[in-house]
Amino acid sequence: MIENAAGGAASGSVSFRHDPMDAVEETLHDSEFHEIIVSTLPRSVSRWLHVDLPHRLSHTGLPVTTVTAQERAFAV
Repeated sequence: MIENAAGGAASGSVSFRHDPMDAVEETLHDSEFHEIIVSTLPRSVSRWLHVDLPHRLSHTGLPVTTVTAQERAFAV
């Protein structure tokens, strides 16, 4: 999904930091990137979309694309 959003090969990192802004800023400091792609769960589950992470990330000056996983129907 991320490579589809990027239109080609993508690289990045996964962080376990409590605040995703801290993790992104740290990652941006260490390397050069052209875009930020946020991979997240659907809005009904995702905490990051509720705190408006994509908007906060737009302040980095880089384009921000949000890739949201599809919700699955649960078997009963």
